[in-house]
Amino acid sequence: MDSTCSRDSLLDMRPKCSKDSPLLRSGATPRSTRLHMGRRTALASSVFNLMNAIMGSGLLGLPYILRESGIALFLILIIGMALVVYYSIYLLLRSAKLARVSSYQDLGQHTFGTLGRTIVSVAILVQNTGAMTSYLIVVGELAPSIMQLFLGSDSDSVWVNREFLMCFVTAAFILPLASMRTIGVLSYSSTASVMFMYAYAFVVIAEKFHLGPGECERAQADPSTDDGALEGVCHVQAFNVNINTFLALPTMCFSFVCHTALLPVFKELKEADEMGRTFRGQGRMQLAAKLAIAGACTVYIVVAIFGYLTFYGATEDLIVNSYIINDGDNPAIAAIHIALCMAFVFTIPLIHWGKLPRCIPPLTTAHFACAHN
Repeated sequence: MDSTCSRDSLLDMRPKCSKDSPLLRSGATPRSTRLHMGRRTALASSVFNLMNAIMGSGLLGLPYILRESGIALFLILIIGMALVVYYSIYLLLRSAKLARVSSYQDLGQHTFGTLGRTIVSVAILVQNTGAMTSYLIVVGELAPSIMQLFLGSDSDSVWVNREFLMCFVTAAFILPLASMRTIGVLSYSSTASVMFMYAYAFVVIAEKFHLGPGECERAQADPSTDDGALEGVCHVQAFNVNINTFLALPTMCFSFVCHTALLPVFKELKEADEMGRTFRGQGRMQLAAKLAIAGACTVYIVVAIFGYLTFYGATEDLIVNSYIINDGDNPAIAAIHIALCMAFVFTIPLIHWGKLPRCIPPLTTAHFACAHN
C-alpha cells in the first residue's frame, strides 16, 4: 500500500490521500491524465476527420439544387439523406464489430470470402479515385484565379498555369499528408479544413446583406413589373420538381459521402479507448458520426438557403461563380477562394486513407513499411 495514503482508504476501495500527500509518487508519470486527455482528443479528432470527409465540393452546388427543387423539398431531401447516412454508418460499425475487423477489405473477406474482398477493393478504388479527381479539378479551377489576384489577370507566369498548380499542390501538400502513418495525424488538417468551410458559410451569410437588393428585390419593388415574369424566378418555391431536380440528386448524395474514411477513423478511436482501459469504441464512434453529420448538415442548409436567397433564379450551378460575377472585387470573395482551395486540398489525403492497403515510404528511414487500413 502506498505510504502516502491512509489505511482507512481501503474501506471504500478508493485511495484517499491526505492534503499533505504528493500528487504523484517520486518517478511516476501522469498516465491517467494523459489517457483521459488522449481519449477526449481522439473523439474530437474523429469528429473533425469525419466532417472533413463529408463536406467537400458538393457544398458548392447545393444552392443550385435548392433552386431546382424548392426550399421545402430541399430540406426534406437533405435531412432525409443525413438520416440515411447515419443509419448506414451504424450498420457498418455494427458489422465491423461483429466481424472483429477494422477495414472494408477484411469485412468483405469475412462476409463473402476472396470474391468479397476483391469487389470491395475495386469499389473503393474506383470511388475514391473519382472523389480525389473531382477535388483536384475544383482546386485546378480555383487556384489560377487566386494567383491572378496577386499577379494580375494578364500575367503569363507559370504560377497561373492550371496544370502546374495542380502538380505543385499535389507534391507540396497532398503527398506529405497522404504519407502519414496514422489517420489521427490528419485531424489537424481536418480541423483547418472544417474551419475554412465554416468561414465560407459565414461569407455566404454576409454576402446576402452586403450585396443589398438584387435584381429580384428591385423588380418586386417596381409596380410596373408583371407578377408573371417573377413567378419561378424571384419567388421562393416550396416544391419544384423537374428533370433538373433528379439530375441534382447525385450531387446531394455525394455531399454526405464519408464511409471510406469511417473504419480507419473507428480503428484510431478504438485504439485510444483500449489504451484508456475502457472500450466504448462503437458508441463513441456513433457519437462522433452524429456530431459530424449534424455539423455538416447545418453548414449545408445555411449555405444553400442564403446562397439561393442572394441570387434566386440567377444562382449558378457553382455558387462561387455567382459571387465572382456579382462581387468579384470584394476581398472577402478572394479570401474565401483561398479558404475553399485549402479545404479541398486538406480533404484529399483523408480520402486517400480509404483506399487499398498500401506501402508508405517513411520519411525518416530508407526502407518501405507496409501499412494497412
